Amino acid sequence: MDQKVLFSGEVVQVIESSKGKGVQYRINVTKGEYGYEDTVLVTYERNDGESRILEEDLVSVWAYSKGLITYESTIGGNITIPKLEAVVIELIP
Repeated sequence: MDQKVLFSGEVVQVIESSKGKGVQYRINVTKGEYGYEDTVLVTYERNDGESRILEEDLVSVWAYSKGLITYESTIGGNITIPKLEAVVIELIP
């Protein structure tokens, strides 16, 4: 909990707040033979003028670990993944 982490991965889902600058990203962080896997949930407060990050973007993330989060999938099952609070997110060219 609250450990600093740095990782890179592929954005698989973007959930933008309708109010404010808060964004949640589901990011796959392990590169496998057929793409990325091992999903984490990243929360982030975007700065004024900062570019949007979109699905399929490759990013580097500097964040603090915030434990695990459990949510219900679209088919009704529970999913538990690591939750991270990002300080910086950069696109990988």
